[in-house]
Amino acid sequence: MDAIHQEIMDTLKKSLVVPYRSEGDSDSGWILLDYLGVVIHIFSKEVRDFYCLESVYEKAPRLLRIQ
Repeated sequence: MDAIHQEIMDTLKKSLVVPYRSEGDSDSGWILLDYLGVVIHIFSKEVRDFYCLESVYEKAPRLLRIQ
């Protein structure tokens, strides 16, 4: 999770894009990056299975899915 989080931050920062807000850490099993127009959720498998956010966002177009 930390590696995914850092890669996203580093890649977007090169384009001068920084998150409006960031919450959570790998210890909690959930990291949220809020870029206002885009929200990125990084989950551990256990937390992802528990919250099942796919059902909340099922009608939204899926641009990218990383497992």
